[in-house]
Amino acid sequence: MNIVPVSKRGYRKYSKEVLLDYLKKFYKINKRTPMSSDFDRKLLPGRKFYNKNFGNLNAARHMAGVPVVIQFGYGKYKQVKI
Repeated sequence: MNIVPVSKRGYRKYSKEVLLDYLKKFYKINKRTPMSSDFDRKLLPGRKFYNKNFGNLNAARHMAGVPVVIQFGYGKYKQVKI
């Protein structure tokens, strides 16, 4: 399975650089923007780390240089490179 390995033992602190690196690696491996479900499935560090350090996931995606996800209807999303 193409996932970014994340430690599952106990609480961890991540630097901003490490969090951005996880997003970049995920995008490079999977050829798509990481979605909320990927965080829920523990393929990446928890969303709370990104929200705490960047304000929201799209801000972190933008800083990592991966396409930002924009919702344009119920259950419809589009990836936009900014």
